Amino acid sequence: MGAGVNRVVRTLPWAVLLAGVVAVPSPAADKPSAGPTVDELIRDLGSPLFSIRERAEDQLWRRGKAAVPALEKAAADPNPEVARRAGAVLSRFGWYVFPDTPANVLKQVTAFRTGTPGERKAAFAALLKLGPHGRAAARAILLKQLPPASRRPLITHLTTQLRREVPLLLFDGKADEAAELLALHAVGTTPEGAADYAAFQVLRGTLPAAIAEAEAARKTAANPEAADLILAHLYRANRDWAKARAAAADLPAPPDGSSVVGMLLEEEGNWAALLNAPPQNLNLPDAYRLTFLRLSGKQKEFADEAKRVRESAADFANWEDVREAAISLLVNNRAADATDLLLTKRQNLDLLSEILIARMRFKEALDLLGPEKSTTVTERVEFDIRRARVLAITGHRDDATDLFTTVAEKLRGIPPRDAESLSQARRALLRSELRVGMRDLACEHAALYVRDQSGRSDPDEGETVFELLFGTDAAAAETLYRSLRSHHLPGDDPGPTMRLVKDLLAGSAPKAAADQAVKLLSEEGAGEAAGGRAELNTAAARKKVTRLAALAAVCRGAGRDTEAEAAFAAAAEAATDGPGLVGARAWVFGTSDASRPWLEYADFLYDRGRFAAAAAKYEAGWRRFPDQPLLLFLSGRALVKAGNAAEGKRRMELAHWVGLGNERGRGKFLEELIRRGEAAAGKRETDLLLRACWSRDFYFGNVMNQAARAAALAKDWPTAERCVQRSLLVLIKVQGAHYIDTAAYLNVPHEMLAFRARGLLAAGKVDAAMAQARACLDVTPGFTELAVGVVPELDRLGRKAEAA
Repeated sequence: MGAGVNRVVRTLPWAVLLAGVVAVPSPAADKPSAGPTVDELIRDLGSPLFSIRERAEDQLWRRGKAAVPALEKAAADPNPEVARRAGAVLSRFGWYVFPDTPANVLKQVTAFRTGTPGERKAAFAALLKLGPHGRAAARAILLKQLPPASRRPLITHLTTQLRREVPLLLFDGKADEAAELLALHAVGTTPEGAADYAAFQVLRGTLPAAIAEAEAARKTAANPEAADLILAHLYRANRDWAKARAAAADLPAPPDGSSVVGMLLEEEGNWAALLNAPPQNLNLPDAYRLTFLRLSGKQKEFADEAKRVRESAADFANWEDVREAAISLLVNNRAADATDLLLTKRQNLDLLSEILIARMRFKEALDLLGPEKSTTVTERVEFDIRRARVLAITGHRDDATDLFTTVAEKLRGIPPRDAESLSQARRALLRSELRVGMRDLACEHAALYVRDQSGRSDPDEGETVFELLFGTDAAAAETLYRSLRSHHLPGDDPGPTMRLVKDLLAGSAPKAAADQAVKLLSEEGAGEAAGGRAELNTAAARKKVTRLAALAAVCRGAGRDTEAEAAFAAAAEAATDGPGLVGARAWVFGTSDASRPWLEYADFLYDRGRFAAAAAKYEAGWRRFPDQPLLLFLSGRALVKAGNAAEGKRRMELAHWVGLGNERGRGKFLEELIRRGEAAAGKRETDLLLRACWSRDFYFGNVMNQAARAAALAKDWPTAERCVQRSLLVLIKVQGAHYIDTAAYLNVPHEMLAFRARGLLAAGKVDAAMAQARACLDVTPGFTELAVGVVPELDRLGRKAEAA
């Protein structure tokens, strides 16, 4: 190992080793004495006497940084003994082994150099917590030319660990220490780490200085690719698109998804460049070309391309090709062409019927599929789900109930050869029933699909039936349901059990039923092994958390607040992160929701006016999960309510910092801010998200949907329109991306039109606004939110005729 390290050190100038965005401490050398000079010691490295050579090497090491220039020259000496010993001293310095390196730091450096991969990871993590010397040693390790197999997990872990360490430092007012930690990303990092680093510079107001330092470091960088990654992120945060693209030009593109240059072009709005250089493996190639022709303002080419897509699809026999063509037209606001195509082919009846329902063409929707029409069982089921919804909308609720029930039974009998399609159809049934207010019926049918499952719902697999019915209470609802079913309550039929779960959580169940549920859940807890959070990485431990959450929810619904609070507290104390995605809707943003027990506990206290206690619990939960900004924000909001406005506002602002460049975490935070009506905070978060985060995967589509909602809440219509368009670009580009609700293929693009109309109206461009509003309402006449929003504004402007 020693020879290999020497070769590396000789190619690594000391200036590069010490270069960085922030200064790192370098242990001082021993004070000069009357002994030999550095040059004399270098000469002694070639002495014929072993003892003199040994002493010279030791003394050069003790001289520390002052000896480096002479040692670097000696490392190339033609005398092999001089070169070897000079290289050995430089190697020790390169590992941050100085005369006064603290013992605890030296211990971890040694463990890193000699340990297994797991021990190296643990040693590196420990160094990050050992103050300035530990951070400097970690930096020295990152500057090493480690093999990719060793370096890659190291920098990935660095990103993960700093997302937990930095928020805590910021909370304690240690911004300089946070900056030193994040400066490690400038040595070489992941794209996520580069985003974190750039986001921090934006938040702290140090972006120009960081750019200047990164530019200087790039000139002597041992790893140009790492330096370019940092520069691309910094330039992008500064909105210097040309420099960002230049820095990213040679960065490797991922095997799937957009290159960094492609993402920069998208954010810049350089539609013409994107049109001429489409990425590989597009999800919807026709939609991509149509979209960028439209966005580039090439109206004739767009119309010609839309016609080509429509006409070529008419010749396709494959229903998937027809569906892709129809969706490509829909996401570009060509609903008439898509409708005509699907009516002509009489295929994809789920999509066609959703379009007809949205356009209020109910009779056509009902007449789409007669008994004589030959089709697959799955397609008939998909259509019948929508047909039943039309019956309910038009007042034929008994007929709708009968048809929904028939469909539910058919879905039980379809062999699960295509599990994903079957699951989508079942969710579509439940969603349709909920949409028309048939919640009890949805509970009955959901129970049919859960009855024979032996395991618990897996959030990694997407939306579960419990999430459809109970939202963020899904985990508690599932635990409660399975507990009741195991005791055959209220009977052998699973449907009434699911309805009872609904009533228990809503607080509308009879007292006797609530008492019985509390008793069962409490008795089940008696058999759980005692233990702390360490056991919570197991399925049994997660079951304990959800059981306590279910007990708390039932007690809350029944008004048994003392018992509810105790159960909430126990669930929170047991909660911890574990492998995989944890919690309801974790699949939406690809983030764990393991902190939810703390959120529910503190929300319970807040809702009862116990603001100081709530603030303390929000904070305690946040310290357990410091990469979750919502708990910190809510602790600040509760403090404001408790009378401590200064600290409360500080925390609310700081919550926007702790997300750094994590687009998934920021998307989840934004969703909760919107749900809680925090318009100002939502706007602040949206602004940061658009500047700090990147479109890396299909989760970004969900993030942009939340950003559009937040912008609309703040009446920032241009930003809302822009975010909807970017969410559609994710659908178009990312292989396998699709909407879980088929109606979204029509509704989302027309929501974009509605935002455009609102923006034009706010700018006083009434005629242009009316044209966009009519284009939207012609296709989706039931879009009442648009009319409700536009009419008062038209009245205010004195445009009575347009308002009417």
